[in-house]
Amino acid sequence: MSADKTFAAPPATPGRQGGHMTVVEDYEIDNVPSFGTLKAGVEVTNPKALAAALDPKASIKFIRINNSWGSEMAPQGAADDFKGFHDLFMPYLNGPIKECTGVEPTKCATTRDTAGLRAFVLPPTAFRTGKTQ
Repeated sequence: MSADKTFAAPPATPGRQGGHMTVVEDYEIDNVPSFGTLKAGVEVTNPKALAAALDPKASIKFIRINNSWGSEMAPQGAADDFKGFHDLFMPYLNGPIKECTGVEPTKCATTRDTAGLRAFVLPPTAFRTGKTQ
């Protein structure tokens, strides 16, 4: 997480270490043929837009997660209903991210590159949360 509490790109130096499971709330996808960007926070029900989002030209911009570590980790200036959520941008998730491989007290004296996102579990198709617009 950068100083402004965003996850836009891999940090230059190792941050807090450890795996973390979280819940995906939403995502934003760019370059959807004939539709452009499908914005996070806006429910898409158009079957043609949903099908176009699967086109190889489309790309996920970020994944919005519910941060189980609490709302105090919210991005700076976040609205009350966004506190506790973060947008994890694909450069951050794709990495590489520096992982500390040493032992205390010099745990980060040695590092290795690793992916930010290592596993993903998809919910059932009937799963829906959030507000519809």
